[in-house]
Amino acid sequence: MIFSSVDFLLFFIGLIAALWLVSKRFHAWVLLLFSYAFYAVWDVRFLLLLGFVSWVGYACGMAIERNHQHHQKKNTALWLGIFSMLLVLGYFKYANFFIDNAAVLLAVQAENLDIILPVGLSFFTFQVISYLVDVWRGDIRACTSKKEFFLYVAFFPQLVAGPIVRAKDFLPQLQQHVGVNWDYIYLGAQIFALGFIQKVFIADRLAMFCDPVFAMPSLYDAATLWLGLLAYAVQIFCDFSGYSHMAIGIALLLGFKLPENFRMPYLATSVAEFWRRWHISLSSWLRDYLYIPLGGSRVAPSMIYVNLMITMLLGGLWHGASWNFVLWGAMHGLALCVHRAWKAVGGDMPALPAWGLCFLFVLLTWVPFRCVDFETSLSYFSGLCSGEGIRWMMPQVLGLLALVAAVHIVMAYKQQHIGAWHVSLPISEKVKILHIAAWFWLVMALLVWSPTHSSPFIYFQF
Repeated sequence: MIFSSVDFLLFFIGLIAALWLVSKRFHAWVLLLFSYAFYAVWDVRFLLLLGFVSWVGYACGMAIERNHQHHQKKNTALWLGIFSMLLVLGYFKYANFFIDNAAVLLAVQAENLDIILPVGLSFFTFQVISYLVDVWRGDIRACTSKKEFFLYVAFFPQLVAGPIVRAKDFLPQLQQHVGVNWDYIYLGAQIFALGFIQKVFIADRLAMFCDPVFAMPSLYDAATLWLGLLAYAVQIFCDFSGYSHMAIGIALLLGFKLPENFRMPYLATSVAEFWRRWHISLSSWLRDYLYIPLGGSRVAPSMIYVNLMITMLLGGLWHGASWNFVLWGAMHGLALCVHRAWKAVGGDMPALPAWGLCFLFVLLTWVPFRCVDFETSLSYFSGLCSGEGIRWMMPQVLGLLALVAAVHIVMAYKQQHIGAWHVSLPISEKVKILHIAAWFWLVMALLVWSPTHSSPFIYFQF
């Protein structure tokens, strides 16, 4: 079930009806039940996995809390929880990757395990890890309510593709949640509609051009490959940003705030700034729970670069069990090291060439991210320089690229970003309701007249 479907609309209407009918003290139970139903649509068997991950996180969090003065027991509970999350993640996501590579190294034949990757696994396991570390550090108290903790892990708007939500941001909202908030609903409806347009009318349209170009880059000339690369940069941004906006909008409709996940990343003038704008919930997670524990920038200068490389290599591997993702992470890690070294010697560059250099680098790194293997990536890179073949220029692709570029230019001029839109709310409640109804019918119209071809969200595979 994806947000841009009639099935989800019916699901959400059913949820709202259930919340309307039951007492407020049962709202968390209703949200938990519907969240598990939402996940069951993908594969009902993995409800047991979701429940297991939630139970381990809850039990280990309580053990850390109980033993806050007994460091050995406290550390044991932390590492037991983290190891359990990494074991689940490692088996489902990386087992076949390690088997394949071990077989190549040992020059033997090996059969892959019949493993289905549970959707959203990388996201909800990371949420549990961040919760355990925060309890261990003393940043938050352990959640004593199983219902609330299980809802924190399974909350359906961000369950399958983020944003990665911190317990300290979400759990207090369960205590403060007081029902209908017209300001949230008014803003949430707009954000959801924005995400819907990004996904269905931009990302899905561009996918029809990008998919064949990236599948067989040797068939196309250099101009088409460059256009395909630009198109994919816009596709993945609108696809993932679209999902994040839809998730944030849905959560607001229910009275909850989720963290901002994108901040117009293609306006960045350095790779470091790009990662402060792109997939913010992941980049901040990697910073707080990997880079800083490794020593961050508090260690010897040479070790700072090692920490940056380790963080980005593991960040690349987080995206998928493929050497292409490792290469993508290594490229970004190296760029962050170069940027830090450049700043250390007082290097500076005017904004426009800095932006151009950063955008070109990010653009080129999308090649290994999108291509299925090294061979295809090399073919694509080669074709960008001297490719000969079919020239395929779709006018609608150029139009969509121009539209997204115009939005970025406007946002750069205004020095603001979508995630922090300031909306002047109507004065009267009646006008608010009329505006919300207008947004609802807009989404209904978009559902009815949207293109029949709807691709799964790209980050569902991670």
